[in-house]
Amino acid sequence: MSEFDITNPLNTSFLNRQIANKENDYDKFINELYKELIACFESLEEEANEHHDKGETGISSSVKMYLKGAKYDCTTETNSNGHVDLTVRENKFKWLGEAKLHKGNSWTYHGFNQLTENYSTGRPNASRGGIIVYNTTVKKPSTKCAEEWKQYIEQKPLSITCFDYNANGYFDMVIPEHPRSGMPYYIRNFFVTLHYTPSKEVSG
Repeated sequence: MSEFDITNPLNTSFLNRQIANKENDYDKFINELYKELIACFESLEEEANEHHDKGETGISSSVKMYLKGAKYDCTTETNSNGHVDLTVRENKFKWLGEAKLHKGNSWTYHGFNQLTENYSTGRPNASRGGIIVYNTTVKKPSTKCAEEWKQYIEQKPLSITCFDYNANGYFDMVIPEHPRSGMPYYIRNFFVTLHYTPSKEVSG
């Protein structure tokens, strides 16, 4: 029997998730999931030339395969009062992610409404979700898109509080009352940079 290598990030994540399940610690589970998602998005960004033209469904399928490789039960287009782009389950825990190609704030807001009004329940072991924006355009950097989305959503009459904005274009928000459960619902916003412009050949 091979020894458990605690220095292996995947093994450490799996161990922490087992502890989270044993202790019914949803926040600990989410913390490990977000570490893996960020690693996934960084990997996608490093290979933007392979992903930028896949479309929303194709890119989400790549995210699913990455998470499945990290031993998460992840599915795409799963029914939850509609077809959710990404669903992660682990025993009692559930996380939903709604993905959109970057087409402006109104399109992202459409995904926000789908996630909060239809797909998620907002129950204690499903009280966190994600908005994932695949920025395949070269018109604007993802950090700028994230900043504009933050300003846009804060102007809505929803009493949303945004926090932990960082230079990577990720930030969290909390809705004080989920439309279905009436409890706080937390959303992490991820802007994934998938710009790719083929190099032009220079004649000699």
